[in-house]
Amino acid sequence: MIDLSIVTVTKNNPKDLNTTLNSIFNQTDKKNVELIIVNGGKKLKKNFKNKNIKIYVYEDISSGIYNAMNQGAKLAKGNHILFLNSGDILNNNYVLENIKNYSLSKNLSYFFISKVIGENKSWNIPNNVKKIFPGDSVPVHQSILFNKNFYKKHTYNTKYVVAADYEYKLTLLRKYKVSFIPFIVSNHYLGGISSTYTFKNYIKISRELYEIDSIYQNFDVLLRNQINLFVKLLLYQLKLNFISEIILSKIYSNKAYEIKI
Repeated sequence: MIDLSIVTVTKNNPKDLNTTLNSIFNQTDKKNVELIIVNGGKKLKKNFKNKNIKIYVYEDISSGIYNAMNQGAKLAKGNHILFLNSGDILNNNYVLENIKNYSLSKNLSYFFISKVIGENKSWNIPNNVKKIFPGDSVPVHQSILFNKNFYKKHTYNTKYVVAADYEYKLTLLRKYKVSFIPFIVSNHYLGGISSTYTFKNYIKISRELYEIDSIYQNFDVLLRNQINLFVKLLLYQLKLNFISEIILSKIYSNKAYEIKI
C-alpha cells in the first residue's frame, strides 16, 4: 500500500532536481512512499535509485508544466499526492515521519504550511486559516496533500498556462472537505512566469485570474486580485519588486504555526 505519492516535475534542470530528491531521500521515514519524476526536457541520464522508495521516471512528450503534473497524477497510487516541483524541498528530514504521526484519513485532503523563500525575504503561509475557509486565499500546492478521491477525479485545466494550479486548488477548497494541520512541510522559492511581471505575462495572468475568480470568488476578491497584480507589475517594472516581498513577509508572519511532535 502506498500512503504518499510525491510528483516532481522537471525540465533540463538536474541541479534543482537533485536538491529536491536529496530532501526526499534524506527523510527518516520513507516507508510506503513513491516518487514519480516527470521530465519534460532531454532524457534524464542519471539512474535514480533508493532502496526505501519506489521511483518512476516518466519522459513527458507533451508541453507545459500542468500537462506534466497531470501525467504524474495518472501514475500515482498513493492515498495522497504531493506535488513537489524541481527545486522545492521538504522542510527538514523529519517531515514524512511527522506527517505519518497525524494518522491521516485517506478520505480527506490536507493542507499544511509552506515556507516561501524570496530574494530578500522569506515567510510562512498561511497565517490566517479563516481567510481560506471559505475565504479568498489559497495555499501553495507544495503544502497540500490531495487525496486520491480528488486527484483521480480532477485534473489541472491546461487551457490555463499560468493559473491552472490556482483553479485546481479552488476546486478542492470549494467542493471538498479539507483539514488544516499547523506544521511546515515544504520550502519553495519564488520564480517562474507567475512571479515575473513583464507586461506580456501580466496580461496573461490577469486574464486567467479574472476568468477563474469570476467563477469561484466574490467580486471584491476578483477586484482585489486584479489591483494586487497591477501593483506587482508596477513594482517589477520600476525594479522595486523587493517591496512586494517585504509586504508579503509582513502579511505572512513567521511567528506562528510550526509545531513540534
